Amino acid sequence: MSDDILDASALLGECEGDKELLTHYVEIFTRDCTNRLPKLRAAVQDGDVQTLKEEAHALKGGLGCLFAGAGFKTAYALEMMGADGELGEAEATLQVFETQLQSLRQKLNELIGS
Repeated sequence: MSDDILDASALLGECEGDKELLTHYVEIFTRDCTNRLPKLRAAVQDGDVQTLKEEAHALKGGLGCLFAGAGFKTAYALEMMGADGELGEAEATLQVFETQLQSLRQKLNELIGS
């Protein structure tokens, strides 16, 4: 399960073991999340399918760059809910997504600190 949250080996390989570069990636992603998550939450609450699709798509890209498989898959699911206009599971899926992001942040902090 933890490999699905973060493939640390792949991410370190992408950064060629450079912890400064990794820290930079994490800072960018954290800033992006801080800006996008409130918009994603509001989109789910308001039934704004276009914003849901756009914000989930953007977050998915960052998660892919970080080799965060579980979050990537959940962001994709949210993106498709927005694209299809089917928001019945959006609230529950968003809760799962936020839990995955919290776990990811923890794993990234551990990786940077190691």
